[in-house]
Amino acid sequence: MKQLMIACIFLFSNIFVTFSMGNTPEKGVNPQDTLKVYYLDEVVVRSSVKETNDLKNLPTAVSVISPRQLKDSQIESLPALSSFIPNFFIPQYGSKVSTPIYIRGIGARLGAQTVSLYVDNVPSFNPSAFDFEFQDIQRIEVLRGAQGTLYGRNAIGGIVNMYTLSPLTFQGTRLSLSGGNYGQFSVKGSNYSKLSDHLGLSVGAYYKRDDGYFTNSYRNEKVDGSENVGGRVKLEWQAKPDFKAMFFANYDYLSGGAFPYMHVDSTASRFNEPSSYDRHLFTNGLSLDWIKDGYTIHSTTGFQYLKDDMK
Repeated sequence: MKQLMIACIFLFSNIFVTFSMGNTPEKGVNPQDTLKVYYLDEVVVRSSVKETNDLKNLPTAVSVISPRQLKDSQIESLPALSSFIPNFFIPQYGSKVSTPIYIRGIGARLGAQTVSLYVDNVPSFNPSAFDFEFQDIQRIEVLRGAQGTLYGRNAIGGIVNMYTLSPLTFQGTRLSLSGGNYGQFSVKGSNYSKLSDHLGLSVGAYYKRDDGYFTNSYRNEKVDGSENVGGRVKLEWQAKPDFKAMFFANYDYLSGGAFPYMHVDSTASRFNEPSSYDRHLFTNGLSLDWIKDGYTIHSTTGFQYLKDDMK
């Protein structure tokens, strides 16, 4: 009996010591501290400024122009943005033969450009193709500062992105007619419709003219009149929830006069030499998007044909 009592006392003593040691906090650790530290392997975050990031969270200077702003300010071409976007300027030399973009003073009138223009993700590198008539613009983004890491060549000064309305998200018909002094007349029309639940088509056309503002006193006629006509077709196909294809084609024809440099207060010039600029501009593009869990594959193919003649 005495031996059994000694064995029980010894057993309970071991249990108490074990329980006490298990609940004793480690040296230097606060038992009330709930902060936990986890050591993970290397984490790499990949994103694309072109497609996925929210522009307001980008570490760069960005200006976004909405369709409402374009309409209220009567902005119908890229040079008109010079009055609304800070550190953005497009000089006008009397014709559309050269309309380079300057951002923060960086630009080039001739040769390789330092600021590029993208329309529905298709690039334009020739400054003679920058000035064209706006039609159904969904938004315009101006990214100031070097963008060569993501956009490659011709982006040391910045990038201008333009996006047009999608026939899959917008349906209806638009028609506008305007006129003014100096023989100004403009008409635009477009139609957006769904051919099926997953296929959309948009078609648009425009015509614009004016008599000009400067008079050639030698011939007694306006010297800088212009006529501009063009059209646009866009087709979007949502083949699957994770696959989308978009094709567009633009054509723009311009026939206009030109005038020599003169005093800013003068509206007359005197010469008997031909002064005109004609331009044929055709642009098309094909975009393919695959959206998968955790990644996106985007492909863009574009072609631009420019034929102009200046006299």
